[in-house]
Amino acid sequence: MPTPSTAVLPPPKPPAAETLRFFDKIALLRGTVGGSDRPGYVRRFDGPVAIEMRGFDRPEIRADLERLADSLSELTGLEFYVGKKRLSSHGGIVIETMSYADMQSRYGQGGPLCFCRNWGNGGTLHSARIEISEEYADCLAHELMHAIGFDNHWTGPDATDARPSALARRYAPARTSNFSAWDRKAIEMLYDDRLKPGTPRQSALSLAETILAE
Repeated sequence: MPTPSTAVLPPPKPPAAETLRFFDKIALLRGTVGGSDRPGYVRRFDGPVAIEMRGFDRPEIRADLERLADSLSELTGLEFYVGKKRLSSHGGIVIETMSYADMQSRYGQGGPLCFCRNWGNGGTLHSARIEISEEYADCLAHELMHAIGFDNHWTGPDATDARPSALARRYAPARTSNFSAWDRKAIEMLYDDRLKPGTPRQSALSLAETILAE
């Protein structure tokens, strides 16, 4: 009698059409204060990125960050490393960890638990800043996705637990604290060499469809 296999199979790949809608929503559409989306363009780093920790340096947060940085290096083909910039040409992400009370003091009562801003030129990102309440460090993957070029959130009727993402809203059924299979595919697509920084939405969608077909 054959011995049952104990191999761990990789998660199934998301369907292509749904993956394209997912990618469009989080990478090529940008949310507005009113809640609607407007067309955007490809925004991404194009070289190595240093991720520097400031504030509370809790070992478990640093370990999680190093794991996520390794995943980003694997998925993007660029080097994401934890530490200060080795060369001035490298991009930079600063992560400041503070208490929830300090976050509320900075932004006011009812303000964000975690927050991200990024800056670039013509679609090429050069820096980002993430602020995280140490009591809500599970938002690290969420904010890192914003930092590397995903300017929207995973919301709407498709955002269910069948299509999970770190970019879903906190407490939503689709929310994960790690990069889901959907997120990983979207990161690979955004950092495919054929999707150049600054590519407008419609052209980027056509290229993304070609990438998915391969």
